[in-house]
Parts: sequence; structure tokens; C-alpha cells
Amino acid sequence: MSQADFVARRLVDKIDVPATLINCLTACAPESGKIPLTFASDREAVMAALKTIRPCGTKDLRLVHIRNTLELAHMLVSEGCLASLKQVKGQSVGEEDLALAFDEKGNLISRLSNV
Repeated sequence: MSQADFVARRLVDKIDVPATLINCLTACAPESGKIPLTFASDREAVMAALKTIRPCGTKDLRLVHIRNTLELAHMLVSEGCLASLKQVKGQSVGEEDLALAFDEKGNLISRLSNV
């Protein structure tokens, strides 16, 4: 998690602090225990992240949504990623236009669960 810039509170609440302390000290990597900027919901974290992007158009924006790091066969990408993905041999790029969806609590609803 220390490499993330923005996270939702529910992820931070799951940190096993004693185990994290031991792991960071054992690895001589205290920086691995740093907690990213934390927001109440996924929606707030995504909106904050988007505010930090320097001036660019939506066609230049490169965002990727994956279900998890063990399931990379399917992903949702922004328009800015399409040109480079279409150049990769063996890649299948769908044309469906989907927006990020959030539930009433602001948590991201993964549309990848149906893929």
C-alpha cells in the first residue's frame, strides 16, 4: 500500500499494524509502512487523484482499473490507453464505453466482476 498515492479509509482500517511494523523493520524498509492520503470513499480518492493531474484533455488521460493484481486478463482503460493497447499483438480491445460506477457509499463498483 505504501506505493499508492490515494486510498479509501476501509483499506487503511484493514492494516495489521504489528505485522506491518515487524515486516518493515525486518526488511530494513521503514518507508514500506507509509500510509497514503486516505479518503472516506473510493469516489473521494479518485476525485482527489484526478485533481492532481496537470492540464490535459480526457483523450490524453491514462487510467486503468483492474480487479486485482492476480487477475490482469481483463481491465478497463481510459481512452488515452487505447492507441497503445491496440498496437500490442494478441490483445483484444473491446469498444464498450463504460464510466466508473460507485455505490451509495461511494465505493467503486467493479464492472470487471461480470467479465
